[in-house]
Amino acid sequence: MAALIGGFRKSAANVLWLQNEENWHSDRGYRTVPLARAVTLLDPYFTEAWVLTCWHLAYNMSVEASSPDEAAELIGTGLKFAQDGLPWNSTRFELYQEIGWTYYDKLQNYEMAAHYLKQAIAHPHPTYLERLIAHAYERIPDIGQALTWYNISLEKYGKDNVALGAITTITERYLNAWKLYEQGEYTEALVQLDEDWAKAVAKLGGNEPTKTIYWHFKARIYEQLAEQPGADRDTLYRQAFDIWFEAAQNNATDRLARRRVLILADNFPAWRDEVPPGFNDVGLPESAGQQLAPEHGSGRGTAPEGTEGAAGAVDPHAGHNH
Repeated sequence: MAALIGGFRKSAANVLWLQNEENWHSDRGYRTVPLARAVTLLDPYFTEAWVLTCWHLAYNMSVEASSPDEAAELIGTGLKFAQDGLPWNSTRFELYQEIGWTYYDKLQNYEMAAHYLKQAIAHPHPTYLERLIAHAYERIPDIGQALTWYNISLEKYGKDNVALGAITTITERYLNAWKLYEQGEYTEALVQLDEDWAKAVAKLGGNEPTKTIYWHFKARIYEQLAEQPGADRDTLYRQAFDIWFEAAQNNATDRLARRRVLILADNFPAWRDEVPPGFNDVGLPESAGQQLAPEHGSGRGTAPEGTEGAAGAVDPHAGHNH
């Protein structure tokens, strides 16, 4: 088709893209992907076609899926579609950002998200991306890398109250425990984390600040303790499970916590009945034998098929609405 129309390829791509938009807004979304493939065949440098089709699949279509299995498949298809566009658009930030955001928001695979965002900032890009790499590392959590990237953002763009506040918070509440954690002193890290958290609460007059990073970090420490030689594995993983569950119940947007609850319940079947109906809104497959990965963090899961050799978030006020 591309060869036949020769120099009219870009014009034909534009016409098809307009038709694709009409299909979407006329509830004919099932035509979106095949028509988008035709558009990108005609004009592979049409970045918006790659980006928006990934978004439609991973967001609009996945949330209307009839099952978690179907949702997981649609998210994976969206990622694969965007990745297929990289060879033609590798000198622009948009596709790297879209893939990174999808890993961040839909799969909670924060290392992969940071990897793609780092590729995005190699090209002209919005100034918030460095800071959002830091956000990704916070969620793993990797406190050292989070601090590094907040400081990179400050060095590149000057005063940033968000970055400055994050650096202060991380240093006061988590850095001491993180240093112990990196040394493998997990029990000591737990004690230090709770001590520094108590100081933070006292500093705020007894009002507890947002506990997301605290819960994530504490649960990860228990998971590391569970894997130590001679550890009471079931009891320690149960501690981690309870912390993840508390995090998920206290913050409906903490989809990482939901993901960890589901994965641990899959590994410890006796806990499955404790997971309420509808808890799996994170696109995890439920069919027997399907792998629950990808999961964020080194050694905690593998990347989806088609992402070998690769591994953000976007500002909620930037770009199209996720």
